Order: sequence, then structure tokens, then C-alpha cells
Amino acid sequence: MSAGSVCLDEQTMLDFLAGSLGRDARSKALGHIDGCEDCRAVLASLASQRRRSSAPATTPVPSLFQPTQALPQLGRYRLEQKLPAGGMGEVYLATQLGPGGFERPCVVKMPYEGDPELVKLFFAEAKALASVEHPNVARVLELGEEDDRPFLAMELIVGKSLKEVIAEYRRERLVVPLPAALEVVRQAALGLGAAHAAVDRRGESLELIHRDVSPNNLMLARDGVVKVIDFGLARSKHGEKTEAGVVKGTPRYFSPEQAKGAPLDARTDIFSLGLVLYELLTSERAYDDESAPALVMRAARGDVPRDRPDHVPPRVWKLLARCTELEPRRRFPSMAALLDALDEVAGPGGPAAAAALAARSAKAMVEGQETQPVAALSSRTRR
Repeated sequence: MSAGSVCLDEQTMLDFLAGSLGRDARSKALGHIDGCEDCRAVLASLASQRRRSSAPATTPVPSLFQPTQALPQLGRYRLEQKLPAGGMGEVYLATQLGPGGFERPCVVKMPYEGDPELVKLFFAEAKALASVEHPNVARVLELGEEDDRPFLAMELIVGKSLKEVIAEYRRERLVVPLPAALEVVRQAALGLGAAHAAVDRRGESLELIHRDVSPNNLMLARDGVVKVIDFGLARSKHGEKTEAGVVKGTPRYFSPEQAKGAPLDARTDIFSLGLVLYELLTSERAYDDESAPALVMRAARGDVPRDRPDHVPPRVWKLLARCTELEPRRRFPSMAALLDALDEVAGPGGPAAAAALAARSAKAMVEGQETQPVAALSSRTRR
């Protein structure tokens, strides 16, 4: 989970509306607002109240901002701050406590109460994560229970989601530098490959697939390490079985077979990761429709743009095209095969490029450094 996902506080929102934020602070706030529906909703409500009020723009609005209430403690985890809600439960910034004054920041997730289906998915995520031990997958600290309510403690990833990173570049009509884009996808493929290779206690494959690979579920830590998060919709041999025709995940990043409700294997994650690579390379979404039904129909056709932008090398575009083939049999057969192909097209300095992307992206959005212009986006060549 991300510390970068913490919502804007009251004063920042007020200063944002009043136009009194400094250049850097305003750029940072815009980056968060672009990817946070909660903050956009509060800002819209706040702006509406301001239009009906004669009070100065920086006057607090008590109806929107209530005093923070003390949060409970779950066993050895002290809840510090509620983060924007996830799709299946509540998420908190927390501190893990231990003997001798030991403290470690972490994230605690709890399923919404009263929904057996969400509790079932919650345990499925915990089991999936527990079976994968890899530097590019978010690490589980503990699955516990307090007052008959389960919770999952996970490592805190200090950084940004790829959704936030790409949004910053898109807003300034820039694209992520090619070495960083390829390194980010390489690390994500390593994490997903570890998940696909996970085995049970008897050494038998769990047949684990993520099913929700998207920029929002790939975190870029501030040291340049990419972490795959949110296995809430993961499917395994011993886990949740989806009924025929039922689709789960984020429609904008569906594979064709996922959109059709067809049987899935690891190649569905390869397709979705290919869509993430497309966004990194172009700062555009492969499926630009807005409604869920339109996105599902587009995904079912595998309707990914095939015209290569001039700034993307042909070998890289060929790799992307193979990831996003309509028929699974025409894609890379595994994450290992994709990694081999990435090694062939990527130049030296990938890890350093990803670290630079993580450390300097906010500054880059303001000063135009460490980024690659996309004047060529309007000029595309047939692959």
C-alpha cells in the first residue's frame, strides 16, 4: 500500500481553491487529485459551498472537515490514519508495536463488515500474498483477528502508484523515459512471475494469477523498486472460483478473454501488463472509453492501438504488440519469456532510471527535467 495515497488535508484543499499554494505544492496536489475520487468530491462540495457563501476562500468549513477521532488499536498495531477506502474494505496507516519500544510503520486492511463475499475475497488475498515471497510483491506482516474482525497487516510502500506517476506526465504532455518505463515493467513482471510460480506446501502449483494488473496496483517506491499490490481478485487452484461468464477486475485493463468471461491463465496478466507498458510509453490509455460496458466491448476485441509513435523504438513496439495479441497463444507464454524479451530490448541503467523516476518525478513535472517530450505523439508510424 502507499503512503503517497493519503488525502489532502483541510488547509491544503482550502489553499488550493484560493490559488494560494506555491508552484511545487500545487503540482503535488494536482497529481493527487487526478487519481483520487474522494478528494475531487470534497473539492467539488467545498467549491459549491464557497459559491454560496460570502466567507473568505480560506475559511474552514466544519461540515466537510470533522475533528479527527481517536482510532482503535488492533493487537500490536496502532491505527494512525484512515486512508482512502479500497474496493473491498477499510485501509489504515498504522504502526506495528513491539518489545523495547520497537515501532515500524505499516498498512492495515480490514474487510467491510456484514458482507460475506468481501470477507471471502479478503482471505483469498491474504492466502495469495502469503504464498508469494518476492522483493517485487507487497509483503504480508500478519493476518490477525480482533473482536471477531479479521485484518491484514502489510508493509508500507512509501512512493506512488504508477497511475499517479503516469497522470503527472500525461498532464504535462510528457512520457516516462524509455529506460525507466522498461525497467518498471521488468520489475512488475518479476513480481507477477513469482506469483504465477507460487506453490503450495506439497510443491504443487497454485495456478495463481492476479487478474487486476493495472497502474493503480503497481507501486513505485521512492528507491525505484516496483511492488505488485492488491491480490484481492487473484485466482488460484484452491481459492475462489469465478462462475462462467462472470468478469472481475478493472475493465480498462481487461484482456480479451477476461472481458468475455472465458477461462483465464497467466497470459491474461501478460496482456494487462502490456496495457500498462502502452501507457508508460505514450501517456495515453489504450482503451480511452469511459463507460464500463464500452470498455468491456473494446477489451473483448483486443482493440489496442497498433500505430507506433515515432519516439518508440520498433523492437520495443514489437514486444508490446506481442504482449497484447488478441489470442493468448500468440502472446509470450510466460512472464519468464517476457523478461527474456525485455532484457533484449532494454539498454543499461534500467534500475538507476527507475530510481530517478521515483526520486525526481514531482520535480520533473514542474521543471521539465528527467522527462521525454511527446511532440511525436501526433506522428505515428504503422508497426
